[in-house]
Amino acid sequence: MNKRIKIKVPGGLLLFILLMMARSEAYAAERWQIVVLPDTTYTSSSELLSVHHTLSSRLVNAMTSADFDVISKESLRLPNCIHEDCASLTDQKIQQIARTSGKEVNLALLYQIRASEQPGRAVNKWQFYLSGRLLDLESGAHLDGFETEGRFTETATDCEGVCFSDWLTKNAGYLAQDLGAVLSEKLDAIPRRFRYNLHISSFTPTEVVQIDQYLKELPGYIADSLQKDFNARPQLLHQVMDRHIRYVSLQSGSDLRNEIEGFISDKGIPIDVSYSQSARRFDLNRSSLPFLWGYTTAIVLIVAAFYGTYFLLQRQKHGRVLGKYASEGQAQQWLNYFKQAKSPLVPQQKQWFEEEKLWLGKISEAKQLSEQAWLLAEQHKYDDAQKKIEAALALNRDDKEALVLKKHIVDYKRGFERLQLAESEIETHPASALPILDEAKKLNPRLENKIVPLENRCIQLMHEGLGRNAIKEAKSALEHGNIYQAYGIIDSSLLKIAGLNSFLKEQAELVVLREELSAQVPVLNGALQGGGALAGHYFYTNGEVQIGRTAGSADTTLMIGFKRISRTGKQTRIVRQDRQYFIEDLASTNGTHYNGQTLAPFSRVKCNPGGSLLLGSGVQNATTGACQIDTILPEHINGCMVLKLASSVVRFIDDTSMGQMWPSMDEDMSKRWVLFDSELPLGLNKDGQLSIALESTSKPLALLSFNGRYFIEPATCHAEQSEVFINGQSVHGKVPVPPGGVIHIGGETLQFGECQ
Repeated sequence: MNKRIKIKVPGGLLLFILLMMARSEAYAAERWQIVVLPDTTYTSSSELLSVHHTLSSRLVNAMTSADFDVISKESLRLPNCIHEDCASLTDQKIQQIARTSGKEVNLALLYQIRASEQPGRAVNKWQFYLSGRLLDLESGAHLDGFETEGRFTETATDCEGVCFSDWLTKNAGYLAQDLGAVLSEKLDAIPRRFRYNLHISSFTPTEVVQIDQYLKELPGYIADSLQKDFNARPQLLHQVMDRHIRYVSLQSGSDLRNEIEGFISDKGIPIDVSYSQSARRFDLNRSSLPFLWGYTTAIVLIVAAFYGTYFLLQRQKHGRVLGKYASEGQAQQWLNYFKQAKSPLVPQQKQWFEEEKLWLGKISEAKQLSEQAWLLAEQHKYDDAQKKIEAALALNRDDKEALVLKKHIVDYKRGFERLQLAESEIETHPASALPILDEAKKLNPRLENKIVPLENRCIQLMHEGLGRNAIKEAKSALEHGNIYQAYGIIDSSLLKIAGLNSFLKEQAELVVLREELSAQVPVLNGALQGGGALAGHYFYTNGEVQIGRTAGSADTTLMIGFKRISRTGKQTRIVRQDRQYFIEDLASTNGTHYNGQTLAPFSRVKCNPGGSLLLGSGVQNATTGACQIDTILPEHINGCMVLKLASSVVRFIDDTSMGQMWPSMDEDMSKRWVLFDSELPLGLNKDGQLSIALESTSKPLALLSFNGRYFIEPATCHAEQSEVFINGQSVHGKVPVPPGGVIHIGGETLQFGECQ
């Protein structure tokens, strides 16, 4: 059974471990990291091929024991020069491979071994030479080298093959141990060289040159080389530039960073330094704007110059304006401007404050004088008020109350004089006094409380005279047979005095006299036939009208001379019921059809707007025929229907035969039959011609009504003007329609007479 073991590590200890690991990685990057390789500059003998593995192992062990990091050549993917031709593998090639490998390696230990045999009498002797050199993979420099030698005697004369190979390997291993020990001591004594990339950004060209010079003065400096110089670019009023440098130093990255920050800052150049350990790159950036103090000083000087100029100009401006107001005596304007000019940026002159006290006193005195002037004006002492106004304005030409009274005092005085004149005329000539009072009110509105009662008295006196005169004039017109002149006088007067309780007696006398006038006008109470502007129009108020080809009662018959329709009383009947119209067939010979529907004998159908009534087409033909009547029901006129023959269908009928069947066709086509129950508006159509106001947008000018007899009246009654005239007399109320009388409506002339 598997078990999981949980180990609790304190947070502080974990943080310490992580910090130590990071420190170890940074520290490792600053140490020598070595790769051990056979040198590429020699060719070893075949006897020594087997010893190279031992040589590499012993050298690696020696470097590791000396606390250096050793990287295997296999991880760098370098060729094995023991078994392969490495003639093209130069030191520069090794540097390139090391840089592109991604491994932390900065030093190569290149070794080579030579051996020669020295024959003896009994045994052979061998002379060994083992050398090594140290190559800095970052700078390409040869740091140091060493060669060791040894002379070894064979232990047996018959040692061959494996025995001889083991003997060579053992003795070469001794030499490798010695070489590794010597080279490790040399490495400890050789200071480490580091190559860095320095990116200098956003400094002035002069500062870039200074920084380049300062870097050469830093401890541990070895060499530097320019990688790239960028062109200077403008920034505000100066230029900045960038430069990339390859820098070689004996100092590690962290030490060099501290040196750069401290040393260059001490030279007076503000700088921020950041360092990337993996890329060995320093970024040197200016920490503040170049010439900051210069720019600050320039801004301060510009602001100071602006303020100084502003100060002088404002002082001059204030002096000019205040002097102008003072010379013109405009105390209030002087004081208002002085208050607005009080600014901490523009100190005021001392005399201005002294003048402020003086003007405040004048303003107060002028105000008192203007108040006295208004009081005198209220008492109608306008000459005395005028003197007070002049005194107030002499102190302060800006006194608003004095200026207002000065502007109106002449009108106030004239208004008061007109009021006095009107008061003397009211009782004797109220009509003349009324316009004088209106003029006085316009000149002096402050007298309105006195004028309004006087106006009411004038109107009362005028109405009393109007009522008496109206009765007298109406009776005179009646005596001379001018009935409609009498109507006009009575109706106009009633409109003028309507609602006035003081004239109830006169109103009653006028109403009685008006009722007596109706008996003087002949009564029209049957069907009407229009003339003049309404020629061809026939008006019916009866609740039942019949259509036929023969004459019947003139009040209830619509006669059409088409021979295919039946006689009156046998064809069709139109009935009005609750202000709606119905069509009924009276057992006609050739049928009655409405909107394509054939009506059964004595059956009814309701009329609707835009309907079509077809007569005399035959019982079976409900769609086509010569006698087709349009039924028009205006939506805004209750209880009204207009009938007219449709002329469009007659164009396709043979005129010869039609003349025989319908002798009165042209006359009938021009007729309009108007059915209404109580009231019918008359007005002008869009062509300016008088007609029935069938459209809701048409403005009615007059109303034709029926209540036992026919009446006509203006659509809007007014006491002074009218759109309706009868026999040359203006109509201001509802009057009987005179038979054959000349009626004018909106400039159009018409007459009404009974149908024959």
